[in-house]
Amino acid sequence: MKTLSFNILIASLPLIASIVGVAAGLEAQAQSPPSATPASTSSTIIPLNLNLTLAFWAQARSSDIKLDFSTADAPALQQQQGQPVTFRGQPLNVTHRQGPYHGNVAVVRFGSQLLLAARSIEFYLSPRSALPDYPQDADPSKKWISWWVSRLHLCSADPGTLQPLSCSEYDPRGWRGEECMWNAGFESLGPEDPRLIMWPGKGLFVMITSKPWPLRRGSTKPSDTHCAGPWAQQPWLAPLITYPQGSSSSSSSSSSSSSSSDPWITSGLIRLQYLPDHVAQAAAGSSSSSSSSSSSSSSALGGKQHNRTRSHRHHALHKEKNWNPFVYNNELYFSQSFDPHVVIKCAAPSGTCSKAHQTASPPLQALPAKPRGNTQAVLLPAAVTAEADDVYIGIIHVEVARRYTNYFYKMQARPPFAMTALSAPIPLVYGKHPRIPAWGHIAFPMSLQLLEETNQLMIGYGSGDQVPRVKLMDLKDALALFEQTGGQQQQQQGRESDKAGAAAGMLD
Repeated sequence: MKTLSFNILIASLPLIASIVGVAAGLEAQAQSPPSATPASTSSTIIPLNLNLTLAFWAQARSSDIKLDFSTADAPALQQQQGQPVTFRGQPLNVTHRQGPYHGNVAVVRFGSQLLLAARSIEFYLSPRSALPDYPQDADPSKKWISWWVSRLHLCSADPGTLQPLSCSEYDPRGWRGEECMWNAGFESLGPEDPRLIMWPGKGLFVMITSKPWPLRRGSTKPSDTHCAGPWAQQPWLAPLITYPQGSSSSSSSSSSSSSSSDPWITSGLIRLQYLPDHVAQAAAGSSSSSSSSSSSSSSALGGKQHNRTRSHRHHALHKEKNWNPFVYNNELYFSQSFDPHVVIKCAAPSGTCSKAHQTASPPLQALPAKPRGNTQAVLLPAAVTAEADDVYIGIIHVEVARRYTNYFYKMQARPPFAMTALSAPIPLVYGKHPRIPAWGHIAFPMSLQLLEETNQLMIGYGSGDQVPRVKLMDLKDALALFEQTGGQQQQQQGRESDKAGAAAGMLD
């Protein structure tokens, strides 16, 4: 049996007492108003010297478990359901209210503890006229604003049943409720889609997606509430639990600096900033030339020119999301794009990201739509897979005609991290979206972890944006999906519905 000791890093969150035995009331810090750039959240390191035993806890080799948050998150749900809807501190005239639903969930086994990060989502409809200065539309069918309001919950879970035990709402941002506006009849608020990232030598981190703060705070004018740009939505990274320097878990670290001086730890919430080449060129005023150069560059690298394109109402703004993180040589990288495969690396504390590698992705060429990211890619040692070399395994998805399909992929375990294989579709439980039932085939994985002592993969995901689930899968069954040909046939059939998916737009 292995044991480890670790420190708890609290970065502006009321960390759950049932997880670490300590409660910290730092929610007020997360509400502090930002200046032009919100100040980095401070961090406190509390040495607890906990000895956690890595014991066998999985109850079944392969299972798909529905998680029930009704008890663990009852206080937050009751408070949320009983509150009137407000916007910028003022009552909002809502004609439809639905939810909240717990949907996409990430799960990680950290020592002997099982931790969950879940997104809950609530839907509102309000008249455009109810919001001062909001752009109106002459089309009567577009007189509404559709609000998708998300919250993030950190929870402890029973390692035997995987069910959540106790939850606490978590928002590390300093501009909650004051996100910038898209001013287009659809608005998302709150932190979205948490990824729990295991970073050997450092600890456990969470990556969220969020709108940034508006151009000017305290105003309702579209020219002020508009996103400052160039991002309308992007990833953010924050530390949750950190290993102390010199512990058994950080002994593999090649860094000589301690956790107290590591900017990834001490900087709190970090805004990850990356613009793809063609977006950066367009933002610089050369969008026409960037279109051709992006196309030729993608073709040269073998990137398939999928028929599907994302519709941007605000051409000057860019949505960046669904990166797959992975750790190599104790450094954090992200797969920002998959066909071609673009790997980026970010700096702390600035969060500025740059392209590290770009390679063609022949195994992904048969996909019927542009692949997008889901989970952390985890290392599979050659001794486990019986392959010649170590590989990373991760999960991507495609969406065609509002139907999601998820796949495992393999990539090299060394630079340039080229894609080497694609699996048949992963057997998950797909569900209908609660707000728009026509979106009837949705499953969105958020986390992937290898349970080394049992050779199982553990996948945290949301079914239909309203049912959180955890899938335990024997590694040999996952690897067998790479040998199946049925997935390729399904991909070929998917091409026929590609145009319908493009017309319907994106759902990721």
